[in-house]
Amino acid sequence: MKAKQSSRWAASAALALCAGMLGSVLTLLLTNNVSLHRLVSGMNAQDSPPGQIASDISQELPVNLEPLDDTEFESLTTPLKSSAELQRAFDAAAAERSQLAGVLAQLTQKLDTIESDFINQQSRQSLSDDESDPTQGPTAAQRRSRSRTDRLVAAGMDITTAELIQTRQNEYELQRLNLFDLAEREGWRESDRFSEQLEALTEQRPDLRDELGDSGYDRYLFESGRNNRVRVDSVIGGSAADLAGLQIGDVVLDYADSRIFSTRELQNATRGGSRGETITISVERQGQPLLIQVPRGPLGVGLDAEQENPS
Repeated sequence: MKAKQSSRWAASAALALCAGMLGSVLTLLLTNNVSLHRLVSGMNAQDSPPGQIASDISQELPVNLEPLDDTEFESLTTPLKSSAELQRAFDAAAAERSQLAGVLAQLTQKLDTIESDFINQQSRQSLSDDESDPTQGPTAAQRRSRSRTDRLVAAGMDITTAELIQTRQNEYELQRLNLFDLAEREGWRESDRFSEQLEALTEQRPDLRDELGDSGYDRYLFESGRNNRVRVDSVIGGSAADLAGLQIGDVVLDYADSRIFSTRELQNATRGGSRGETITISVERQGQPLLIQVPRGPLGVGLDAEQENPS
């Protein structure tokens, strides 16, 4: 029993000695060039007894401790210098962010000014439209503000027919609105079921062009404040349009005996029929009608939509 107690006391004393010596070693590491790897290498062995560890550490302690030279001191202080440089970099980045924030504030202010000027310009234009000379007829904005029934009557349709078409149009728009709402609520908006029902509903939509005819539809578009003319804005050299004699400023009225009111209608017409077949385009050049023959297919022109009073 006494032998065991003696062994425990010896181990405790050895551990206390190790702790004291380790404290001294850490102090030396901070003030002298002592190899930490060499000091702790003996401690890596798990089976080494405390007395052996203390002995190994005592053997590693230098007998003569000398001050650090310039090179050694420089190596120890380099991390401190790097920290200072990093701090300066952070400060420079913060200054740059502050400068960018100032520039952004200036741009935002300019954008607000431009938006305000645009709104004021729209207000002045609206006021100008309201004060326009009544002898010149209604403006496009005023024509758009009319009900569809009024526009149909202005296009030459009798009031009874115009009201009937308006009723049919209202029914179509309500059914279409309910279809979209139901499909979204029940989760079949992207299904074939939705596409089929929408296609069937679209077939029931009143076709104003059929109801009014080309001349009446032309008038209806104008009375609605919408574009009803397609003008050639550019011609590609060597294209079918260039070789046929189409010029910038020509207004395309008909393509292969089909009346043209929009750029989409003209583009769809060039894709119909047989590619390469000769067709006739009816254009208006400087107020004069002109017939031009071209092969069906891409014309090679730039187009611009505009509004023109058909009367």
